[in-house]
Amino acid sequence: MTKNKDTKCVLPLIHLHTWPNKDVYACCLGNIDHQVGSLKTHTLKEIWNEEPMRKIRRQMLAGERPPECVNCFKEEDTGNESFRITSARDFKPHMKKWDDVKEDGTLDEMDLAYWDFRFSNVCNFSCRSCGPQLSTGWYADTKKIWGGLPPDLPEKGRVFELWEQIEPYFPIVEKIYFAGGEPLMMEEHYRIINRLVEMGRTDVHLIYNSNLSQFFFKKQNILDSWPKFDRVTMAASLDGYGPRGEFVRTGLDWTKWVNNRLEMKERAPNVEFNINSTVSIQNVMHQPEFFYELMRQGLIDHPHCFHVNLVHFPFWLNCGILHPSKKQLIDKQWTDWEEDLLATYKPAWRTETLVRHIQGFKKFMWSAEFNPKMIERFILEMERIDAVRDETWQEDIPEMADLDPDWKIKRIRKQDPFIYE
Repeated sequence: MTKNKDTKCVLPLIHLHTWPNKDVYACCLGNIDHQVGSLKTHTLKEIWNEEPMRKIRRQMLAGERPPECVNCFKEEDTGNESFRITSARDFKPHMKKWDDVKEDGTLDEMDLAYWDFRFSNVCNFSCRSCGPQLSTGWYADTKKIWGGLPPDLPEKGRVFELWEQIEPYFPIVEKIYFAGGEPLMMEEHYRIINRLVEMGRTDVHLIYNSNLSQFFFKKQNILDSWPKFDRVTMAASLDGYGPRGEFVRTGLDWTKWVNNRLEMKERAPNVEFNINSTVSIQNVMHQPEFFYELMRQGLIDHPHCFHVNLVHFPFWLNCGILHPSKKQLIDKQWTDWEEDLLATYKPAWRTETLVRHIQGFKKFMWSAEFNPKMIERFILEMERIDAVRDETWQEDIPEMADLDPDWKIKRIRKQDPFIYE
């Protein structure tokens, strides 16, 4: 196991992360193959000191890298600022709790200062990088592709099963991360917001990862609630603008999205707004153009409002699998983008975060080797989706069409199977 001088993270001291199917992880970036428990069989309180969580704490105390945490260490190894690093900064006072961790990894007090509970997979989008586990918008296409849904999917419209478990922690919670599914469509989200307002806990930092497609739930408009809170951060999931954005995130209406963003600026100006662009093979060479369009329309205020998310899963979307010749083109494009940012936007702090993201992405991309099998998997998965959506990915991502040089022949053969007889 890889050794490091300090592998401690604050999250095993203040946090557990749940999925809609009731799987529990150490955090949202936890290795998907290493869950730490299940709400089907245990409560949060029980999972807190079950062996998987105790083992993570023991390994961190020993300066080891737990396998659950591999994604953060991958980012750090390529020069990026990982979630582990930012969490240590955001929750610095809680790092002293490491002094209370016992030799066997037990931590008696479960002080859930940071919440990230994915209550539901309800979502109105069916993004190509997602699936039915995290989006009900994927259900129809999944049935067409596979003939049915995977087992163990969460029930739509279920009761808020976690309420009794998390209610005691309302007085101490400091930060809540709402994601999904689509959090602005979830009843659980609004119930938490309303309870915080009732308790006078408007000091809690609210963070969102949302597709920003709607603000209403039943009769409540979230734009009426956000101004009541001291700090609200919206990280909008958007991977491109116009037709490219609508292709990658099926369900996106670009014109409506722009109008929603402008309405938010007017009615909830206190919201800190960022774009979280998940960079994959689908949009990597669209990113500079995307950024400049957001700035041109005033949809983001500064370059540091544009965040680059690295794709860890599914691996067939990871830009690291591309041939070195394609990576060189991407590297050149992103380097030009970086140089233009530094020359255009002054002072330097306005571009510091984005420049770091650009540099980190390039290192991350080059850290993986060319993987022809994963390229084949990329083509297969894209064609599966194309078949049920009547789309052609090579036309929507023309800069990547050369990954499948025979695509035009395959399309003609599909349209007229006798033409090559």
